[in-house]
Parts: sequence; C-alpha cells; structure tokens
Amino acid sequence: MRLKRKITKACPNKECSKYNKRFRGNIIKFGTQKNGNPRYKCTTCGKTFAKTKNTPLFYKHLKKEEVVQICRMLAKKMSFRKISRKTNRHLDTIRGVVDSISDNYYKLKDYFSKDLKLSKKESKDMIEFIKHKKAIGKKAQKTVKK
Repeated sequence: MRLKRKITKACPNKECSKYNKRFRGNIIKFGTQKNGNPRYKCTTCGKTFAKTKNTPLFYKHLKKEEVVQICRMLAKKMSFRKISRKTNRHLDTIRGVVDSISDNYYKLKDYFSKDLKLSKKESKDMIEFIKHKKAIGKKAQKTVKK
C-alpha cells in the first residue's frame, strides 16, 4: 500500500479560516501549470494557487531551471543585457525577476538555498550585485530629474 504524501503548502487566502496553517489536510493537488509547476486547492475556501506563490517565479512564465540560471549569472555579476542574450529572454523579463528578488530577498533566503540550491556565497554575491545596480539606477534617475 502506498503512503499518502503530506502537502506542506498553506492556504494563501487571507479570508480563509486556515490561512497560513500547514498540515491541516485542507490542501489538495489540483493539476499543473503550463510550465510544469503544480497547482493546489484549499478545500476550506475553494481557492486555487500555484506552488510558486510568494516566490520570484510567481507571475513569471519561467521554469525553475531558468531562474536558477539567472540567479547564478547575477552572482557572477553579469549585466542584465548579457543575461538576456544568454537566456534568450527579454530584458524586461530579467529586470522583473531582479525586482522581485530585491523586493523579497529576506523572505526568500530559504527558497534560494533549499529550492534553487544556491550556495550562501552565490546568494550573497547576487544580492550585493542587485543592490549595486539599483543604487546606480537611482542615481541616474536623480540626475535626469535635475
């Protein structure tokens, strides 16, 4: 007899009575997305959500391998344009991933180490490079406004 696997996800719906509570038995698998990521459904409130909710992959039509590749290139301090050319993705897509990483970095530290399997050094180098790029962008905006 096959053992039932526990789903570690929690309902992201703030109006749900089981919001952010894991291992309550209310989350079931509910198919997959086009990029292969699994979808889940809360049996309490009926809302569906993707595995990538609250991660830099959410609303990005990228596979996990592509995000890992982008993160590793950022750790190597490659320019956004070069990353765009190597991954064959639009520059705005790369900027979107970078923005979501920089906005949610401290929430996503575990995600980078466990799910994406980035080393601590790679993760640290990546965020330092992103902060540096953001600082340059802010300086350029200030000079244009003057």
